[in-house]
Amino acid sequence: MQAGSSGGSGLDITSAGVPASEFFLTPDGQYRIEGSEFGLLGSGAHGIVRIAQHVQTLEYVAVKITPTSVVRSSCKEMTALARLSSAHVVQLLGVQVDMHDQKVYVIMELCKGGELFDRIAECGGLAEEDAKRYFAQVLSALRHCHASGIFHRDLKPENILLDDDDNAKVADFGLAAVYQHVKDDASFLQHTKVGSVMYAAPEVLVSTASSGYDAARADMWSLGIILFSMLSGTLPFECAAASRCKRYAAVLRQGIQVMCPEHLSSQVTSLLARLLHPEPSQRFTPQQALDSDWLRGAALS
Repeated sequence: MQAGSSGGSGLDITSAGVPASEFFLTPDGQYRIEGSEFGLLGSGAHGIVRIAQHVQTLEYVAVKITPTSVVRSSCKEMTALARLSSAHVVQLLGVQVDMHDQKVYVIMELCKGGELFDRIAECGGLAEEDAKRYFAQVLSALRHCHASGIFHRDLKPENILLDDDDNAKVADFGLAAVYQHVKDDASFLQHTKVGSVMYAAPEVLVSTASSGYDAARADMWSLGIILFSMLSGTLPFECAAASRCKRYAAVLRQGIQVMCPEHLSSQVTSLLARLLHPEPSQRFTPQQALDSDWLRGAALS
């Protein structure tokens, strides 16, 4: 479920022809939430996201409303967002709990540019220079996340939002792994199968409680799939399991270049090969990716 996205810009819910009866307030009365279909920004297994407006400043925000029965996911996202301070991570503005109605309200900045997914779908793939700027911004966000002990585990174009200035922001940390300290031993390994199969690293698909996987390296695989989709307008394969996907089996034999469109530069193809390396230890970190030939010197704004 995307958090804080909007398909349009310059929204004015006061003049959108929405009956006043379809508005409701946050528990503290400070935000007026648009309750009709117009105000619905997204929905998922854990709740919904709606547009809202501060009653005094008239600032627009996004409010994720979840039942207290799934408070574990809400707490994980709130913990992650509260710890992070990056221009390319959706900003947490506040949290309110209504014990009577048993709902949690997570208030975040509103990204009026919508989802990166929609931008890719509209264009059928982005020019390398456009993809380069978005990707550098997402890498910058992920570098900060990993340094803060936060691993997203559900990176996909639907969870990357665009703001008023067409800058990318990582959102939806409901499935994140959040650590106080990341140790050098194997205790940091994850084995929970989370996220979307099409963006999941091969080791995630086969992980067990005894083997586990490195969530940081798995995030980098997901970014590789995102970069491929930005440049080509499609996915390289349906899942990273050779027994279930012939296209992935071909990648294992010949490398990711076998799936790359001919117009891609050799620099970005080389980067894709390091992000989508089947061996997790061989994948680039966010900083190594930012230092790659393709991204070296790329502007973040």
